[in-house]
Amino acid sequence: MEKFSNNFLEKIKKYQKIIIHRHKSPDGDALGSQYGLFTFLKINFPTKKIMLAHEDDLNWLANFFKKEKNPSEDYFKDALIIICDTANKERIANINYQLGEEIIKIDHHPETDNYGAKLKYVDQNRSSCSEIIFDLIDTLKEKQNLKINAKIVNYLFLGILTDTGRFAYPSVNSDTFRVLAKIYQIKGFNAKDIYKLLNTFTEKDLKYRAYVINHYKQKDGFASFISKKNLSKKFNLSSDEITHFVSTLMISKNTNIALYAIYDRKEKIFRISLRSKEVAINKIAEKYGGGGHKLASGVKIKDKKDLLSLVKELESLNRDLRR
Repeated sequence: MEKFSNNFLEKIKKYQKIIIHRHKSPDGDALGSQYGLFTFLKINFPTKKIMLAHEDDLNWLANFFKKEKNPSEDYFKDALIIICDTANKERIANINYQLGEEIIKIDHHPETDNYGAKLKYVDQNRSSCSEIIFDLIDTLKEKQNLKINAKIVNYLFLGILTDTGRFAYPSVNSDTFRVLAKIYQIKGFNAKDIYKLLNTFTEKDLKYRAYVINHYKQKDGFASFISKKNLSKKFNLSSDEITHFVSTLMISKNTNIALYAIYDRKEKIFRISLRSKEVAINKIAEKYGGGGHKLASGVKIKDKKDLLSLVKELESLNRDLRR
């Protein structure tokens, strides 16, 4: 981190325009790492023009992560591009990243694509990209006397919290708790507000969760839920809002692998979340154009035949696991 932080700071000082990206269909870590780094740079480099790039896909926790104006295509010229929490180019939100002058990659997924980054920090042994971002800005703070405030670490804490399954996933290690210990020392930080945000559900959320529990299929350790095309409309939830219920399928102690597929009426695709308790599933996700972690991956599929093919592959993987 020491060498990377030095090189990172040089790039920040060099460029006047900086654009920070995340992956498509963002989860808590994609948003937390992106917004945390954005806020840190805005506070400490007020003369720089810093923007967030996206695909106008922010509906989940929209009151916490305030929408920022998406940079125009012309704005990318001569800009430094920083891409957070994204393993491959197909997943980068806002394709205009290619128009930037230089790319920095910061990630914790297994590395499959460098997407032209001249500077990178990739460590798949870290629990989250937000954890890496905290180490980066904490190192810069110590060396350059820069500021870290509660707003920054609120974003990063939420990213760590969600990507570790509330610290239940195998990716959690001593580095995670070392970072958390430092976050808790930041003046104004209050973890209970973040927990309240994540653990408070609306009536329609609860009714939808009950629907998933009552309608998912489970056979010999493989759980699946494939939504009907009008399901989000029925529960008055957007496609983004109902993509975060995959964990519901993993509650059963009998479930080893889970597939959760939601139909997005606007894009006319299935958004698919995959989870596993032991066996790696990311290679299968990559085969269908997706990717992610060994035990948590995502895919977008247009053709239902491909979706059914994916289901069969996961069923086969689950059978092999049981032998």
